Amino acid sequence: MAAGVAGDEAAKQNFYTFDLAKAGALLAESGVTNLEFGYLANPVNDQTNGFGQIYQSDLAKIGVKMNIKNFDGATWVDMVNGGQFFGIYMASGTYFNLSPSTAFTNGKAFNPDLNNSAHKSDKYVQLITTGATETDRIEWTAHESPWYTNTWLA
Repeated sequence: MAAGVAGDEAAKQNFYTFDLAKAGALLAESGVTNLEFGYLANPVNDQTNGFGQIYQSDLAKIGVKMNIKNFDGATWVDMVNGGQFFGIYMASGTYFNLSPSTAFTNGKAFNPDLNNSAHKSDKYVQLITTGATETDRIEWTAHESPWYTNTWLA
Protein backbone atom coordinates (compact mmCIF):
# COMPACT_ATOMS: atom_id res chain seq x y z
CA MET A 1 0.00 0.00 0.00
CA ALA A 2 1.31 3.45 -0.85
CA ALA A 3 2.67 5.60 1.94
CA GLY A 4 0.12 8.04 3.30
CA VAL A 5 -2.87 6.02 2.11
CA ALA A 6 -5.36 5.04 4.80
CA GLY A 7 -4.36 1.61 6.04
CA ASP A 8 -0.64 2.11 5.40
CA GLU A 9 0.96 0.54 8.45
CA ALA A 10 4.47 -0.88 8.28
CA ALA A 11 3.62 -3.71 10.69
CA LYS A 12 0.90 -4.92 8.33
CA GLN A 13 2.96 -4.80 5.14
CA ASN A 14 3.57 -8.32 3.82
CA PHE A 15 1.52 -9.78 6.69
CA TYR A 16 0.38 -12.56 4.38
CA THR A 17 3.07 -14.23 2.33
CA PHE A 18 2.64 -16.23 -0.86
CA ASP A 19 3.18 -19.83 0.25
CA LEU A 20 1.72 -22.53 -1.97
CA ALA A 21 3.18 -25.31 0.16
CA LYS A 22 1.41 -23.96 3.24
CA ALA A 23 -1.85 -23.57 1.30
CA GLY A 24 -1.61 -27.17 0.11
CA ALA A 25 -0.86 -28.38 3.63
CA LEU A 26 -3.86 -26.50 5.04
CA LEU A 27 -6.13 -28.00 2.38
CA ALA A 28 -4.85 -31.49 3.17
CA GLU A 29 -5.21 -30.89 6.91
CA SER A 30 -8.81 -29.77 6.44
CA GLY A 31 -9.65 -32.90 4.46
CA VAL A 32 -10.58 -30.99 1.31
CA THR A 33 -10.03 -33.10 -1.79
CA ASN A 34 -10.91 -32.71 -5.45
CA LEU A 35 -11.63 -29.00 -5.06
CA GLU A 36 -12.88 -27.52 -8.32
CA PHE A 37 -14.53 -24.19 -9.09
CA GLY A 38 -15.13 -21.72 -11.88
CA TYR A 39 -13.52 -18.35 -12.52
CA LEU A 40 -15.25 -15.77 -14.70
CA ALA A 41 -12.76 -13.63 -16.57
CA ASN A 42 -14.04 -10.10 -17.12
CA PRO A 43 -14.70 -9.60 -20.85
CA VAL A 44 -13.88 -5.87 -20.77
CA ASN A 45 -10.53 -6.30 -19.01
CA ASP A 46 -8.05 -8.63 -20.70
CA GLN A 47 -5.83 -8.59 -17.61
CA THR A 48 -8.37 -10.67 -15.70
CA ASN A 49 -7.89 -13.55 -18.15
CA GLY A 50 -4.11 -13.38 -17.77
CA PHE A 51 -4.41 -13.22 -14.00
CA GLY A 52 -6.78 -16.18 -14.11
CA GLN A 53 -4.24 -18.25 -16.02
CA ILE A 54 -1.51 -17.49 -13.47
CA TYR A 55 -3.86 -18.25 -10.56
CA GLN A 56 -5.05 -21.43 -12.26
CA SER A 57 -1.45 -22.61 -12.68
CA ASP A 58 -0.61 -21.97 -9.01
CA LEU A 59 -3.75 -23.72 -7.78
CA ALA A 60 -3.03 -26.75 -9.97
CA LYS A 61 0.28 -27.17 -8.11
CA ILE A 62 -1.67 -27.87 -4.91
CA GLY A 63 -4.32 -30.03 -6.53
CA VAL A 64 -7.06 -27.44 -7.00
CA LYS A 65 -8.78 -27.19 -10.36
CA MET A 66 -9.98 -23.76 -11.44
CA ASN A 67 -11.96 -23.63 -14.69
CA ILE A 68 -11.62 -20.32 -16.51
CA LYS A 69 -14.86 -19.30 -18.20
CA ASN A 70 -15.09 -16.56 -20.80
CA PHE A 71 -18.37 -14.97 -21.87
CA ASP A 72 -19.49 -11.90 -23.76
CA GLY A 73 -20.18 -8.80 -21.66
CA ALA A 74 -23.96 -9.14 -21.45
CA THR A 75 -23.77 -12.78 -20.36
CA TRP A 76 -21.02 -12.01 -17.83
CA VAL A 77 -23.06 -9.22 -16.22
CA ASP A 78 -26.19 -11.36 -16.16
CA MET A 79 -24.36 -14.27 -14.53
CA VAL A 80 -22.56 -12.15 -11.93
CA ASN A 81 -25.38 -9.78 -11.02
CA GLY A 82 -28.17 -12.30 -11.48
CA GLY A 83 -26.83 -14.79 -8.97
CA GLN A 84 -26.33 -17.42 -11.67
CA PHE A 85 -22.65 -18.03 -10.99
CA PHE A 86 -21.17 -19.35 -7.76
CA GLY A 87 -17.43 -19.32 -8.14
CA ILE A 88 -15.07 -16.38 -8.29
CA TYR A 89 -14.83 -13.52 -10.73
CA MET A 90 -12.73 -10.43 -11.15
CA ALA A 91 -14.10 -7.01 -11.93
CA SER A 92 -12.69 -3.52 -12.09
CA GLY A 93 -13.26 -1.09 -9.26
CA THR A 94 -13.06 2.65 -9.23
CA TYR A 95 -12.47 5.33 -6.61
CA PHE A 96 -10.91 2.84 -4.16
CA ASN A 97 -8.16 5.37 -3.51
CA LEU A 98 -10.66 7.75 -1.88
CA SER A 99 -11.64 5.64 1.11
CA PRO A 100 -11.20 2.00 2.08
CA SER A 101 -14.99 1.76 2.38
CA THR A 102 -15.39 2.37 -1.34
CA ALA A 103 -14.53 -1.27 -2.07
CA PHE A 104 -17.48 -2.28 0.10
CA THR A 105 -20.04 0.21 -1.12
CA ASN A 106 -19.22 1.02 -4.76
CA GLY A 107 -20.17 -2.24 -6.38
CA LYS A 108 -21.97 -5.49 -5.90
CA ALA A 109 -19.03 -7.67 -4.89
CA PHE A 110 -19.02 -6.65 -1.22
CA ASN A 111 -21.99 -4.32 -0.87
CA PRO A 112 -23.67 -5.21 2.45
CA ASP A 113 -27.18 -4.56 1.16
CA LEU A 114 -27.02 -5.99 -2.36
CA ASN A 115 -24.08 -8.27 -3.11
CA ASN A 116 -23.54 -10.97 -5.70
CA SER A 117 -23.43 -13.81 -3.17
CA ALA A 118 -26.67 -12.71 -1.42
CA HIS A 119 -24.78 -12.65 1.90
CA LYS A 120 -26.77 -10.94 4.68
CA SER A 121 -25.41 -10.00 8.09
CA ASP A 122 -26.44 -7.21 10.46
CA LYS A 123 -22.87 -7.06 11.83
CA TYR A 124 -21.47 -6.71 8.31
CA VAL A 125 -23.91 -3.86 7.51
CA GLN A 126 -22.99 -2.11 10.78
CA LEU A 127 -19.25 -2.40 10.14
CA ILE A 128 -19.48 -1.13 6.58
CA THR A 129 -21.76 1.75 7.59
CA THR A 130 -19.39 2.75 10.39
CA GLY A 131 -16.37 2.51 8.13
CA ALA A 132 -18.04 4.52 5.40
CA THR A 133 -18.99 7.36 7.74
CA GLU A 134 -16.00 7.42 10.11
CA THR A 135 -13.38 9.97 9.10
CA ASP A 136 -10.84 9.36 11.88
CA ARG A 137 -8.40 6.58 10.96
CA ILE A 138 -7.84 5.77 14.64
CA GLU A 139 -11.57 5.27 15.13
CA TRP A 140 -11.65 2.75 12.26
CA THR A 141 -9.59 0.33 14.32
CA ALA A 142 -11.69 1.05 17.41
CA HIS A 143 -14.81 -0.03 15.50
CA GLU A 144 -13.15 -3.21 14.20
CA SER A 145 -13.50 -1.92 10.67
CA PRO A 146 -13.55 -4.64 8.01
CA TRP A 147 -10.35 -3.42 6.35
CA TYR A 148 -8.40 -3.82 9.61
CA THR A 149 -9.75 -7.16 10.78
CA ASN A 150 -10.72 -10.52 9.37
CA THR A 151 -13.92 -10.76 11.42
CA TRP A 152 -16.30 -8.76 9.24
CA LEU A 153 -18.23 -11.73 7.86
CA ALA A 154 -19.07 -13.16 11.27
